[in-house]
Amino acid sequence: MGEELSKSGATKAPDATGEKRGGLFRSTLIFSGMTQLSRILGLLRDILLARLFGADGATDAFFVAFKIPNFFRRLFAEGAFSQAFVPVLTEYKEQRSFNELQALVARTSGTLATVLFVITAVGWWVL
Repeated sequence: MGEELSKSGATKAPDATGEKRGGLFRSTLIFSGMTQLSRILGLLRDILLARLFGADGATDAFFVAFKIPNFFRRLFAEGAFSQAFVPVLTEYKEQRSFNELQALVARTSGTLATVLFVITAVGWWVL
């Protein structure tokens, strides 16, 4: 019932996750295809922006304005902060009390909010 007959006559049983063999290859193809589609759409976006706005100081300022938030997203959401914070959070959750875990989250989120406020205030002041 949970098996599929292959061309050679052998059956393919689902693996431990319930997926049939070849699922990793299929997932890799989908992921790669979507990444390629994203790159192509990004190229089209850049061509359209260059066509509409041209190459001047205002366009450069526009692109720089988007690089700053993207840098912080990469740093905090996808990068070093996540890789450093998640193991510490897991350790607190498994080995310490709920109050200590809550204090860690409160201190961390408070610090990040303060840093964000300072960066925003400096950016507001500079402009």
